[in-house]
Amino acid sequence: MKVYFVRHGESLDDVYNEYGSWSDRELSPHGVKTAFRLAGKLKKLEDKYDVILTSPLKRAAQTAEILGSELSVRISEEPHLKERNTYGLLSGVNKDLAIEEYPEMNAAFLEGKYIHGAERYNDFVERMKILMKKLKKLKYNNVICSTHGHVITAIIEELFDKTRNSVSNGCVLGIEIVDGKMKIFHADGITFTDDKEIARGIAYRKFKVE
Repeated sequence: MKVYFVRHGESLDDVYNEYGSWSDRELSPHGVKTAFRLAGKLKKLEDKYDVILTSPLKRAAQTAEILGSELSVRISEEPHLKERNTYGLLSGVNKDLAIEEYPEMNAAFLEGKYIHGAERYNDFVERMKILMKKLKKLKYNNVICSTHGHVITAIIEELFDKTRNSVSNGCVLGIEIVDGKMKIFHADGITFTDDKEIARGIAYRKFKVE
């Protein structure tokens, strides 16, 4: 089985400079265009897809709807594909407003500290492991998973022991599952390295905050 993890495009929280995560904003017009371009990429990769699994968040679900329409594939919601709630109670709050209205919480996040309501990193990784176990049990040939940046990053980092360098909007990560074993066979809009010792910036370290 081949599983294609795809990241949605720009959403309105990006446009309005809001903290994202579980903020449930729709795609922006640019994000919609990205979804249609993504459908074109996927058409070139496989002749037929069996199902599209999607995160319940609107930006991923809307992407899935466009892909489903363009590729004539049915859609099913998969909660484990939901983005990590990195920002906790800051989700959906304008970043400039957060500095004024929630200075202590905003400062704590920027310092890499835990924010109330956030999903702890270890819990998130366990969720990704459950997701992969569920996928391994599927009896399909080609599956699309419409999801988010942190989900794709965790799969690369934690399940394949690589260092993710970039995950762009509309990217595609192809994983092949044979006899329960997984390997990455396709990466478009994603860069990573096998060297886990490469120095990482503060933005990455914040992703792993407990």
